[in-house]
Amino acid sequence: MLYNKQMENIIGWILIVGTFLSALLVMIGGSIYLWQHGSENFHVELLQANSYQLNISDILRGAFSLSPVGLIELGLISLIVTQISRVALLVGFYAIIKDYWFTAISLFILFVLLYSFFWQN
Repeated sequence: MLYNKQMENIIGWILIVGTFLSALLVMIGGSIYLWQHGSENFHVELLQANSYQLNISDILRGAFSLSPVGLIELGLISLIVTQISRVALLVGFYAIIKDYWFTAISLFILFVLLYSFFWQN
């Protein structure tokens, strides 16, 4: 029972830190974007997926150069990585306690998350 409580605490902290980091990155990127382009008219091209980076190395390069869109994209990726980490920890946790049914379900969910994260067109 103690092990269950420890795992709940670890997963809780991962969710709190990951969500906070994601929100912080998106807010910083959005603030910088509004500071630079707040007085301009809205461009509809911003809502189209082809105007954004889809390569993780390009997103990291944009975020480290303090590009507003790069920071927003990095924040969204960190939110996705937070959920992937949570499910991966659950797979390990269920395997350790030998709950094979939930291990299989969690593995399937992890596969779907990873596939959707890395698969592009």
